[in-house]
Amino acid sequence: MYPSWLTKQAFDFHTQADSWWAASANNPELLAPRLEGDHRAEVAIIGAGYTGLNAALGLAGRHSMDTIVLDAGQPGWGASGRNGGFCSPGGAKLEYPEMVGRWGLETTRQFSQIQQQAIEYVGGLGDNPGIDYERTGTGEYIVSSGPDAHRDALAEAQWMNRSLGLAATALSQPELKERGLFSPLFTGAVHMPHGFGLHPLKYSQGLARAASEAGARIFGHSMVINWRQEGKEHVLETAAGRVRAQRVLLATNGYTPAGVGDPMASRILPVFSNILITRKLTRQELQGQGWLAPELVSDDRALLHYFRLLPDGRFLFGGRGGIGGERAEESAVRQRLEAEFRTLFPAWREVSFDYFWSGLVCMCRDLVFHVGRLPGRSSSWYGLAFHGGGVSMASWSGAALADMIVGCHDSRYPIPGPMLKPLPWMPLPALRPLYLRGAYTWYGLRERLQGNRLVTN
Repeated sequence: MYPSWLTKQAFDFHTQADSWWAASANNPELLAPRLEGDHRAEVAIIGAGYTGLNAALGLAGRHSMDTIVLDAGQPGWGASGRNGGFCSPGGAKLEYPEMVGRWGLETTRQFSQIQQQAIEYVGGLGDNPGIDYERTGTGEYIVSSGPDAHRDALAEAQWMNRSLGLAATALSQPELKERGLFSPLFTGAVHMPHGFGLHPLKYSQGLARAASEAGARIFGHSMVINWRQEGKEHVLETAAGRVRAQRVLLATNGYTPAGVGDPMASRILPVFSNILITRKLTRQELQGQGWLAPELVSDDRALLHYFRLLPDGRFLFGGRGGIGGERAEESAVRQRLEAEFRTLFPAWREVSFDYFWSGLVCMCRDLVFHVGRLPGRSSSWYGLAFHGGGVSMASWSGAALADMIVGCHDSRYPIPGPMLKPLPWMPLPALRPLYLRGAYTWYGLRERLQGNRLVTN
């Protein structure tokens, strides 16, 4: 049902990831019951992550639709509850100039605008007293290394401001240090003014609570094992129950199973992202490194690192890596990330780590997210492939899908044309792990040739 090259432990839906988020937010009162017996609904949603829960909130709340949500784990079990908490411009793995080359400037501007709208949408959800997700920081910093980093950042910020109206700012190493974001390897940066940090699992739990209060019925540990149609009705079967619905939304992203998730399951590429969390750092340790600000930061590598200082003084450091997720591979990824952390932040060479975990993000061939009608099935939709930027864009897309499902013609969530096209086919999908290994090798080689000291083996 799930890709054969991925370890079974990646799909242990009855075990919560041993993450800092789970340790600091696990709330037994929010556990969704298991589906048992026969149920009916106007809309059934497969997946209780950001896409599914925001769709449920829109369907049950704004549109008063009888809605059921089914998840193989608990709400937020997957990437939505274990990511880095970066509510920042997301939904694509393309640089803006690449978008202009593919789509033209006007569509790229539209995409940039919805990225900002998606951040504002999640920010607005934080005004809900039941969604307390610990908002921190302002904007996002993209840092780079090398003697030309500041010059390149100036050129990039000027282009984005002139072409897209983004109000980006370029910073030198001394300016980064003044803002409490110092590493000896960061010699330039671009600051994007939109974005903030949050606690991803608290956000997921708050969404589940809000959707339930709006009338949605949410069931956990209720994996859909069969999906068939009987006339105009969809029948979703779990181990202990059955849902009959008029419409269905597939919202499983990197955890999309074959069979139930067809035809999209073979068109996506699940990719591991990994996170380290340090012990609490003292004020003296933070000052010794020169890192004092709770801002979102990532570097400009193709296989990026992303990091932020958390509200309680812990430091989060994440990065891509791993093909299948076996324990030996996971251990090697952790060792590499720890070594790269200590190179970037030399004052913290002796700092220990309290948590390490991983999870699956979702990519596809054209490197942008897609939403729309599911091919081959009537009255069904999907939202997939958020490329590690789903905190904002998967949330916003869930709201957009709610309007799409009910046929709303004046939606506040306009989807650009490239994202409405069907997910592109992936040639020879059985070779996806080889494609991924080849990409890791190529990017690592390219960065070595460029003199980058932080590369992925």
